Amino acid sequence: MGELGGGQVTFESYPSSGAASRDWVGIRFEETSLHSVLKNTRIKDAELAIENYAPIQLYGCTVDNTNRRSIALHANAIVNNSTIYITCDTKIEAGDTLGLAGDSKIYVSPVDSFNTLYDPQKVEFLSNGRLVVNGQSNHPVQFTSYSSSPSAGDWRGLEISGSSASAQLAYCNLSFGYHGIKATRPIQLSHSTISDCQVYGIYLQNSGVNGAHVSYCTSGDNGCAGMMVSMCSNVTVDHSEFDENYYGIDVDGVSALYVKHSNMKNNAGDGLEAINSACYVDTCIVESNGQQGIYMPYSWGWIQGTKIWKNDANGLYCYGSSSTPRVAQSKIEQNEVGVHVAAGACPVLGDEDLDCGQYNSIYDQPTFVYGSPYYTIMAENCWWGTQQGESPNPLKFKGLVDYSPFLQQDPVLYLAQNMRAEPTMLSLSQNYPNPFVRAGGTTISYSIPSSHSAVALTIYDVAGRKVRTLVGNIQGRGRYSVNWDGRTDFGAKVAAGVYFCRLTVNGTSRSKKLLLVR
Repeated sequence: MGELGGGQVTFESYPSSGAASRDWVGIRFEETSLHSVLKNTRIKDAELAIENYAPIQLYGCTVDNTNRRSIALHANAIVNNSTIYITCDTKIEAGDTLGLAGDSKIYVSPVDSFNTLYDPQKVEFLSNGRLVVNGQSNHPVQFTSYSSSPSAGDWRGLEISGSSASAQLAYCNLSFGYHGIKATRPIQLSHSTISDCQVYGIYLQNSGVNGAHVSYCTSGDNGCAGMMVSMCSNVTVDHSEFDENYYGIDVDGVSALYVKHSNMKNNAGDGLEAINSACYVDTCIVESNGQQGIYMPYSWGWIQGTKIWKNDANGLYCYGSSSTPRVAQSKIEQNEVGVHVAAGACPVLGDEDLDCGQYNSIYDQPTFVYGSPYYTIMAENCWWGTQQGESPNPLKFKGLVDYSPFLQQDPVLYLAQNMRAEPTMLSLSQNYPNPFVRAGGTTISYSIPSSHSAVALTIYDVAGRKVRTLVGNIQGRGRYSVNWDGRTDFGAKVAAGVYFCRLTVNGTSRSKKLLLVR
C-alpha cells in the first residue's frame, strides 16, 4: 500500500508570470498492484486532479479543481470525510466500485465544462458499476449544486444504469438535480433526503429495479413527484415521507408496489397516483393533498390501516373497470368525497359474505361514497359516524351502495391521531371487534418504543397452549396492526371461547383477553 499525506498537504500550480492555464497534470495512480491512500490532501488547478487505474482511498481530502476535471475513475475508490468539486461528467465504470462515507460532500457545477456523456449542458454522475454510500445520521453524505444561488435542475442527479450497476445508499442527502436519483438497476436507499429536484426526487424505471427498497427516506419540494415508479415489480417503500411535491408517489405499470408506514402529505396534486398498477398500501397517512388522496385509475390491490383525510377532492378515487382495490380498517374523513367511483370501477369497502374489506370509518364529509347507478358498491360493516340506535344518512351516498349491516362505533380509533408520532411506551390495545366472529376476524394493534426489537405476538387458549403465532420477527419503533382470523398455525378453525393475546418485546410482555363467538 502506498500512502501520501499526513498533515495538510496541498498540490497546486506554482504561480508565475509564464504559467499556463493548466500547468500541471494532476495525480495519476497506475500501478495496479498498489492500494494507494491520500490523507488530508488538497488538490487544485490541475488538468485532471485524480485519475486511478488502481484502488485508491481518500481520507480528509479536498479536490477543488474549479472549471477543470476533478476525478476519473477506472478502478475502485473509497472517499471518506472528503470534499470533491465536480465540474464535468463523472462515470463509475462497469466492474468498479465507488464508496462514499463519513462527512463527504460532492459539490456539482451547474455548468458542464467537458461534455463527455449525454447532456451537453448539465453535469451527469453516472454509475455503470457499484455505488455504495454510508454516511452518518448527523453527517450524511451530500450531493448538491455549488452554485451561489442553487436551483432545481442545476445538475442531472445520480443515475444508476448498465447491466452490472447497483447502488446502496444510506444517510445521503441529494438536492437541486434534474432527478435526485434515477435507477434502472437494483437500488437500496435508506435514511436519506431528496429535495428541490426539477422532476422526480426518486425515479425507478423498468424491470431492472425489481426488488428495490426505499426506507426511512424523505422526498420533498420536487417539481413533479417525490417518487416515480414505472414498469417494474416488487418495489417496497416503508417509513418514508413524500411531502410538498406535485405528486407524493406516482406509479405507472407496476405489478407490485408496497407502501407501508409512510406519509404522503401537502402535495399539490395527488398523494398517491397509481395507473394500471397493483398497489398495496398499509398503515399510511395520506393528508392535505390538493387533489385526490389516492387516485387509482385501472389499478387494484388493497388499502388497509390507512388514514386518508383533509384532501381537497376525493379521499379515494377509483376509475376504470379494473380499479378494484379492497379497503379495510381504514379511516377516510374530511375530504370532499370519501370514496368516488367512476367508469366501471368497483372497490370493495366491505363484503361480509366474502370476508373482504370491512371495518372502515368513513364520515365527516359532504359525500361518503359516490357510486354508480348501474351496479352496487359493497360497503358492509363500516362505520358512518352514527351513534348507538342511529342509521347512516342516505343522502350521504350517491348511486347504489350496500352499507348495511353497519357498525355503531368507530372500529379504527387508533387512527384518530397521527400514527407517525413515534410511540414512547410499549402498549397492546384491546382487539376490535371484541367479541368477534371468525368470518370478519379481529384486529390487534400494538406499539413498540424502541428500534430493532425482538417481537412476538402469540395467541393462547385458556389452558395456556399456543394456538397461533401472529408475529415473530425483528421490528422497528412504531405502531402495528395484525388480524387474527380465528385459526391455528395450521389453518384449522378454533372453537368459540376465550383466548389470550400476548405481546412480548425484548422480554417484556403485555396481554389481552379475546372472545370468539359463533
